[in-house]
Parts: sequence; C-alpha cells; structure tokens
Amino acid sequence: PKLFECKAVWSRTKESAAKLATQLGAEPYGGDADLVVLLARDDVDAVIISLPLDVQPKYVIQALEAGKKVLSEKPIAATVDEGAKLLSTYKEKYSDIQWSI
Repeated sequence: PKLFECKAVWSRTKESAAKLATQLGAEPYGGDADLVVLLARDDVDAVIISLPLDVQPKYVIQALEAGKKVLSEKPIAATVDEGAKLLSTYKEKYSDIQWSI
C-alpha cells in the first residue's frame, strides 16, 4: 500500500523547486507567496522543512500556524528563545510532540 504521496515541492526559488518536483511528479512552488498558497491546500497534511538554521524557524512557524504537521531535519532553532517560540506555536495546534534524534 502507498503510505504517502508527495503533492508539492517548495523552495525559496521556483527553479529549485521545479527540479525536484519533476523527479517526484509533484507541483513546484517557489517563494513566500507560493508557500502561503501551498500551506492552504487541504490535500497537504504535513511538510518536511530542510533549510538553513537562520531562516528555518520562520517557515516552521508558518507551517504550524497553517495547521500542518512538520518534520524539521535540523535543530529546531539557533537560540533558546526561537526554540521556545516554535514549541509554543506547536502546542497551540497539537497536544503531543514527537522528537527524532
């Protein structure tokens, strides 16, 4: 059975997204405006965020606020304050949290 389907690939540029989206048979999205559209999709349940740590928290919070489950591949934040904000945003949407080490 098929466990998941990649519906879309987002990157900070549409060109980067298009390369991987083509390989996966998914729709490419690029830039902040496209991310808002992508996160509004009802057929997207979860997102994987793999970005440099200086920009990652912004996008994790945006995805959580849109009601998406988030897998972040790096440390959740560069500072304790950023980490606390991420956890607070998560707890507003979900009652549990899972860690992967």
